[in-house]
Amino acid sequence: MLQIWLGILKGLPPASVTPQTVTALHLRAPLLSCSDERSIASALRKTRKDTVGKTQYQIFPGIVEASQRDAVMERLRTCNRILSFHSFFEDMVYLDEVSSCEPESILQELRVSFP
Repeated sequence: MLQIWLGILKGLPPASVTPQTVTALHLRAPLLSCSDERSIASALRKTRKDTVGKTQYQIFPGIVEASQRDAVMERLRTCNRILSFHSFFEDMVYLDEVSSCEPESILQELRVSFP
């Protein structure tokens, strides 16, 4: 997970990733989904006013230069699935269930389903 986010930032300050950024991007798959790619590109352009009236980008607010934001988008386009701690723990629920199964029973089910 760390490697994914470091790859997206590629030398930019880690503080550029805010909780809002993670929430907006986690579980997106821009490499595999045109809809996710468009959604992320749109989110990278959206701005909002902060508490003192200053305009900030909604995601990656610390990255203000257009060329850097474009570079981030290009790197995001190469991501199969963007992970977060939330998605990690959700995945663990399913992996825990699978790990508790007996391998022989799974193989037997596969043999019956696909002779």
